[in-house]
Amino acid sequence: MEDTTLETRTIAKEHIDGIGAQYASILNNEKAHTIIDRALQLYLLNLDTLSPRVDELIQNVDDNKYADDVTPALSLLYRDRLLRTDCNEAGFTPKQVDAISNLGFSTKKNQAESTGEKGVGFKSVFGVADCVWVASGAYAFKFDSSSPMGMLTPMWEGPPGGAQPANTSMYLRFLPQVDEKHVFHDLDLVGGKVLTFLRKRRELRLHIELQSGGRVFYDVKRQDLISNDGLPMTQLTFTGAKFPTPKRKAYVVCRYPINSMPEEKKYQY
Repeated sequence: MEDTTLETRTIAKEHIDGIGAQYASILNNEKAHTIIDRALQLYLLNLDTLSPRVDELIQNVDDNKYADDVTPALSLLYRDRLLRTDCNEAGFTPKQVDAISNLGFSTKKNQAESTGEKGVGFKSVFGVADCVWVASGAYAFKFDSSSPMGMLTPMWEGPPGGAQPANTSMYLRFLPQVDEKHVFHDLDLVGGKVLTFLRKRRELRLHIELQSGGRVFYDVKRQDLISNDGLPMTQLTFTGAKFPTPKRKAYVVCRYPINSMPEEKKYQY
């Protein structure tokens, strides 16, 4: 991610302020109500588990652009009811900011190389979070569900813990009713499966600190190999406090097309 200058940051802030002005102009009319209704239908789906929302967030991160000399990596840190993600992508573009400030709009439609759906999957985090901060490139803004149309309207504000240099950082402040045990369980599961299915991500760092005292720290690295039988394989290597001795898991990878899949109703708008 390139260093930002005062000029580029000023342009980015004007962009964020402009999006807010557009939504402010329709806040009191019927169209605004329709947008909010559609948003609520999407956000309230499948609220019984955190996993789909974490998966969507990670998939969106995996679809981002990376410099040729960078190994795509992601860090997940949970502490004090805040989930922080850091990834070394190239940084948000204006179109991507527009996408996550909208509903049902994606920069990735009809892209076979994409996994998640920016603008759709991202907003599912509001099933578990009331406020989300984003810092990427020249941008620093938040979505606050307690504000009118706050899940759609970005507000210029840096994240509570700052951003890592050369990273895109997101902070999710979890709702009071979200059970930390579910956070712990679901995030612990992520590292064991998600790298197997992502297209770009090769490294994942997981750091969980519960208020009850429970902790899980480990790193995962992925390698794509060819077996002695000539089969494509994915190998995951786990290290860190949870794995004092490195643990490796290998999977045979099979790919085949499935045609005529039914459409998913929650994305039909």
